[in-house]
Amino acid sequence: MSKEAVRESWLGQVIEMHEKCKEYGESWAWEYLWKNWYNPNRWSLWARSACAELPITHSNAYVEALWSTFKKRYLRKYARPKMEFMVDILMNQYLANKVRLVRAHRSRKQVPDW
Repeated sequence: MSKEAVRESWLGQVIEMHEKCKEYGESWAWEYLWKNWYNPNRWSLWARSACAELPITHSNAYVEALWSTFKKRYLRKYARPKMEFMVDILMNQYLANKVRLVRAHRSRKQVPDW
């Protein structure tokens, strides 16, 4: 596939998804999709999954990224936290922050990065 064909395919998918998100008033969903899936740098990674000749080498990258964030932001002071403690932080701090962020985007109190 030529670079022009790849770009055309990407652009068509981006426009289609953006229009769908606008139609349903889901700006927060589009922000997530753009940052994690449709951004040109990210799209090339997940689009390869449809091609058998280009295997995905880092299938656990999302888990590693979550773990890295979790360690740096929430477990800095704890070298060997117990599982119960980690679950408590995950449920009461990490997810609570994510819910607050999504609600801020939905209520338009916080402007999305895109």
